[in-house]
Amino acid sequence: ITSADLKPQQIKAYSNLFRSEINSFKAFDLVSNVDIAKADLSTIQQTTGCKGDQCLSIVGEKLEVDRIITTSYSKIDENVFFITANLTNLQNGSLLISQTEEHDGQSATFKKLLEQLAFKMLGESKQKSIIENITKVEIKTGKLFVMSRPTSADIILDGVPLNRKTDSLLADIPEGKHVLSLKKGTNFVSQSFEIRANKLTRVNLTIAAAQENRSDKGGKDARSGGQGGGSSGGGSSGGGSSGGGGGRG
Repeated sequence: ITSADLKPQQIKAYSNLFRSEINSFKAFDLVSNVDIAKADLSTIQQTTGCKGDQCLSIVGEKLEVDRIITTSYSKIDENVFFITANLTNLQNGSLLISQTEEHDGQSATFKKLLEQLAFKMLGESKQKSIIENITKVEIKTGKLFVMSRPTSADIILDGVPLNRKTDSLLADIPEGKHVLSLKKGTNFVSQSFEIRANKLTRVNLTIAAAQENRSDKGGKDARSGGQGGGSSGGGSSGGGSSGGGGGRG
């Protein structure tokens, strides 16, 4: 927390308290207090002469982080203070979220102020929104070229039909392990594979050829044989008994 209206010991105590409140939401892996002390913003401003976002980038490099929360506390009028917290993405300089709270300037209510500020930044829907934005920035993807024999099979990725048919090139597949399924008619085949960031992965699958057709043909032959056997059995009672014994065998 930066502020001209707080004493140094207050800034340190309140900063640690706010850090604890932020950490309670388990949204980020926070760097240690020791590392933060090494990258003091005021010191960096004095030594480098940086301003604004340029200072944040320097802090991010020193801490080896890609996001930073900065907080300022200032007096507006008698017993009227405002505290503002910003979550900035250092990779592209975008402001992921900003939240401001009014305060009466009383130390007795400062803890409650920081609790409310942390919750409004990261609580429930806010936290979900932030994590989704971060995921969009951080996620690594690759490409997948899907081939099959026969072609024109429906492509299903991780259980989700893509409304695409083989052979096809699929882009923006998240890095990691996936399951590819291909369906043609009633025939189905699946295989797991792994996508590497910025790489092209090729998968070529053979779908079992027309199993349903062979089954249908076999079924018709069996029925024809059954009909013939029935006619033969009907020719004599002895043949019928023999046919029944053959069925049990």
